[in-house]
Amino acid sequence: MPRVSVLLPVRDAADTLPECLDSLADQTLADHEIVTVDDGSQDGSAELLEARASRDPRLRLLRTPPRGLVSALNLALTETRASLVVRMDADDVAHPERLERQARQLETDTRVDVLGSRVELLSAAGVPPSGGCRPTWTG
Repeated sequence: MPRVSVLLPVRDAADTLPECLDSLADQTLADHEIVTVDDGSQDGSAELLEARASRDPRLRLLRTPPRGLVSALNLALTETRASLVVRMDADDVAHPERLERQARQLETDTRVDVLGSRVELLSAAGVPPSGGCRPTWTG
């Protein structure tokens, strides 16, 4: 059983998906699975996911006709094997220690049931815009 399951819904994300998958492959916590749901992509995303899954057994691909984000997430959730579940979008890039840090926090602090993280917004060129959105702790 993996320690963490990553839910990754995908629809027409061929432009951003490689970097997203690379960031998950490069995690310091190797004990994770990626449950992807291709939600009717028509841009080659499903084929990209198939190719990655053939090289990385942690990645599992489910395919559906276009049903929407909630349906894709619910399907992925039924297929997870880990007790810890992480949510990610196909245009996200995870910090290399994201899964390790979040798993450690959730496993060691019994007061925490849900955990988020800070984000860094980047332009298409990879440059942080001025201002930006940076969530903070409000608890």
